[in-house]
Amino acid sequence: MKKSTLSTLTAVTLAFLSSSIVAESRYVTDSLKLNLRTGASSQHKIIRQLRSGDKVELLATDSSGEFAFVRTSKGKEGWALTGYLQKSPTAKVSLKSAVQKAQSAQKKLKSVTVTNQQLIEENKLLSRENQDFIKKNDQLSKDYADLQDLSGNAVNITRKNRELLEQTSLQKNAIEMHSAEVSRLEDQISSDQFYMGAGAILIGLMLGLILPHVRPSQKSSEWA
Repeated sequence: MKKSTLSTLTAVTLAFLSSSIVAESRYVTDSLKLNLRTGASSQHKIIRQLRSGDKVELLATDSSGEFAFVRTSKGKEGWALTGYLQKSPTAKVSLKSAVQKAQSAQKKLKSVTVTNQQLIEENKLLSRENQDFIKKNDQLSKDYADLQDLSGNAVNITRKNRELLEQTSLQKNAIEMHSAEVSRLEDQISSDQFYMGAGAILIGLMLGLILPHVRPSQKSSEWA
C-alpha cells in the first residue's frame, strides 16, 4: 500500500474518532509559518506551509488534540498543530478589513461633501432669483401706483389694474415656489452636514477601538 494512501486512511479514521465539530473555520495565528503535514506528527512529510491569516476548514483532531486535520481554501488537506489555529481572524486581517471600511466611509463622506457644496451653490442662485422676483414685484406695484396718479380714464385704470393684479399674482406664485425650494435645499444641507459629522465620528470610533488591539506580528526563526 502506498504511503499517501495509508496517510489518507489514517486521516479518515481519526476524523471519525475525533470529538471535534466537523468543518469549522480556523485561522493560522501570527506565527511565521505553519507546516501542513501528511500525518498527525512532526515526523510526517510536509505538504505545504500555511501563512499567518490563512483560513482553513477544521475537519477533525487526533486523540491527543495536538494535531488538527484541516482543508485549505484551495482544497488541500493535511495535519497541522492545533495550537497555531484560532477561531477568529488575526489582528493583521482584522486591521486590513477595518482600514478598507474606513476608506470606503471616507469616499462616501467626500461624495456627500461635494453634493453639499453643489446644494449650497444652488441655494445661492435661487436666493438671487428670489431677490430679483421681489424687486420686479415692487416695480410692478410702483408702476400701478403711477398709473393711478397719471391716468384719469377709469376704464383704462380698471383694465391696467386687472392686468397688473394678474401679473402680481403670477409673480407671487413664482416667489412662493422659489421660497419653498430654498427651504427644501436648506433642510437638505442641514441633513447632509449631520450625516457628514456622524460619519467622521464613526470612523474615529472604529479606528479608536481597533488600533489599540493591533500588535506587530511575532516572527520566529523556527518552523511551527
